[in-house]
Amino acid sequence: MRGVCLTRFKIERIIITEHKKGGAMFIEFEGISGSGKTTQCELLKPILENVGYSVTIVNEPDMTKMGTTVDSILCSNTPRDRITEMFLFLAKEAELHSQIISLEDRLPNNIIFRDGGRGSFLSYNHINTRLSIQTLERLHDRANAHQIPAVSILLDVPVDVALKRILNRHKRSRFDVLPRVFLKTQSDILEHLATMLPNWIAVDGSLEEDEVTSKILNKMSKIDVR
Repeated sequence: MRGVCLTRFKIERIIITEHKKGGAMFIEFEGISGSGKTTQCELLKPILENVGYSVTIVNEPDMTKMGTTVDSILCSNTPRDRITEMFLFLAKEAELHSQIISLEDRLPNNIIFRDGGRGSFLSYNHINTRLSIQTLERLHDRANAHQIPAVSILLDVPVDVALKRILNRHKRSRFDVLPRVFLKTQSDILEHLATMLPNWIAVDGSLEEDEVTSKILNKMSKIDVR
């Protein structure tokens, strides 16, 4: 991988605390559609594996049978109430946690990358349902058994950059073609969460892919996850 020198980063400092507890380290990548979450998960995975860690990328919906079924409804044009849609998201979350994340969390020397999670749920459904962030947090915590990420990485990109990336995708869902004003509002909410919640780090996701990866590793080496 170009431009990323692993010896520059004290990765052990990031993960040792969680592994001393006997469980995996849970890291979420947040950002609007087109921010580069999936790309960074895939780029960081081999870097950490090369220093002896097992890395699991959790990228719904097709990791569980129920998730695939629910997602087919969410991505369809089937009319639904906004609160109903929110509970469908929560159903996917609960199933993903019980069937995948809770099992991976027991494995030693494991790091779990979540491609969009708590922040994505809070920001999207706050706009869509107008429920408070606090109410949504309580619902989400019940769905995933109160599992809070050790680190949440916000890939912050201008909406126009994200939209350009989305247009270059061969396949797009209804969540990839949200109105520009929706994406801007969601971006603002995610930026607010990054300033209010502990262990969130923001990275300029509009940079070249390798540069974003380097900045993520650099910032992660400085955060205290205890």
